[in-house]
Amino acid sequence: MVRFKMAVLFNSMALLLLCFSGCGGGGDSDDGRSISTTKAVIVFSTSLPVGSPEQIGSVDLVLDLPAGVTLATPAGSIPTGASGILKLSGEAVRFAAQPTATTSIIANYTPAAATNNATVRMSTIVAQTNSGLGMNAGEFATLTCDITPGVTVTKTDFKPLSSALIGNASGSKLFDTLGGITGPASASYIATLQ
Repeated sequence: MVRFKMAVLFNSMALLLLCFSGCGGGGDSDDGRSISTTKAVIVFSTSLPVGSPEQIGSVDLVLDLPAGVTLATPAGSIPTGASGILKLSGEAVRFAAQPTATTSIIANYTPAAATNNATVRMSTIVAQTNSGLGMNAGEFATLTCDITPGVTVTKTDFKPLSSALIGNASGSKLFDTLGGITGPASASYIATLQ
């Protein structure tokens, strides 16, 4: 009986630790101690209705970084590739592995100024040379940001300014925040603070 109670207690504690380790955050912990975060990892993704025959041909977006969040690069082009601070991930990596696929991701970083926050402008383009198929909806890019020591940032502080998705087969816009097109596709992101 004692072993059973110990096992239940151990499993409960392990479950609590797993729950808290998956949460991003900054600021104060429950016991009042400050938790220091130094990185924000942003994972970008797209979605389409279940059963949609459409695939993604390109994704363009502009992201506003909160005050105190920067990139480890000077203004201008953001380093990409497997070891870059911006890299293809998820569905884009699976798509790029196909022998007839061409995939590119380009981005530009504008540091903060007195009147505006830093911004990231990103464009991901995918194409298949022989069939015209595009990328499946899902995760497609990951961006790693630096957080200035002493700055408290929450996951909701990251704000998309605009985004547009174009279908590969149709060539038409499936989503465009500036153009007022709200479907059938959508774009989103998840920020994790480390």
